[in-house]
Amino acid sequence: MSGLPHSPELPAGLLTDPAMIDACRRRDFGAVFRLVKARAGVYPSMIARRCDLTPSRVGEVMSGRRQLVHMDVVERIADGLRIPGHMLGLARQYHQARAYFTEALGLAKAADDPLFMANVLACMSLKATYQERPGDALALVSAARDQVRYAEGTTPRVLAMLATREAFAHAALGDRAATHRSLAEAHSSFGRIGTGDPDPAWVAYFDETKLAVDTGIAHGRLGDAELAEPLITDALGREQHSNHRGRAFHAFWLARTQLQRGKLDEACHTATEALTPAAATASRRVADHLREFYGELAPHRREPVVLDFEARLRETLPGGLSASPRP
Repeated sequence: MSGLPHSPELPAGLLTDPAMIDACRRRDFGAVFRLVKARAGVYPSMIARRCDLTPSRVGEVMSGRRQLVHMDVVERIADGLRIPGHMLGLARQYHQARAYFTEALGLAKAADDPLFMANVLACMSLKATYQERPGDALALVSAARDQVRYAEGTTPRVLAMLATREAFAHAALGDRAATHRSLAEAHSSFGRIGTGDPDPAWVAYFDETKLAVDTGIAHGRLGDAELAEPLITDALGREQHSNHRGRAFHAFWLARTQLQRGKLDEACHTATEALTPAAATASRRVADHLREFYGELAPHRREPVVLDFEARLRETLPGGLSASPRP
């Protein structure tokens, strides 16, 4: 086998090929992967390994059944295949967010603040889950839980939040029993919350609505859409209308869950309703999630309801169907 197995670089002739340049510009990773296989001799299993994707995901992309639009995944592909960032519209260095987290972790350690260290590690765990690195996600949240296990000032709300992050990681790994154990622990800890608890400010957001929606998301990650849908629906109904980011993010998960259950019309309607709060937040992560949902609609692309959602997506979000570059 030639190409990446022996060298981290793609052939210069491939990177300057008009077809490759156009595929990268459009972020058509099905075409990119096919060109890498044909021109560099790098087969799907190696593409999966280098980009930290599953072989089945690579196969779905190459066959046109799935699109990859989330910025974290785009960055991983750029790194794994050594595609220059400018070809994919990546404006700055790829791991800026990770650098910020690492700096925050160092500051928390220097300040001897184990609770805030746990918060940073939990954020890094969630990011790793979005990046489809569930093993790293589990290791990070386990480290977070170690930080608070014997720390003074640890509250039930902190423990409940960390348990849901752990549930996300277990669900991404497909470990059903461990996911359910973590969810049970989250609900048990939440039930012990008292009005006088000295909760850190960074965990105040984790209320009953957030617990419910996170429980639904964990079930959804396991593929248990019939359990996930009513939980997320109920939580979305209780979400404050002023919380644009939360409403958009949770509507995305509801739409994905409805799509898992074969409810195409409802899923597209829910995703369309998420566009207005998503635009109001200007959150790249939420926008990329909605583009990711559009990618999951690939098998239904000719359906009128999907075409309507596509039109609204193009109109509402900056960059339309293309994932936004980092500033």
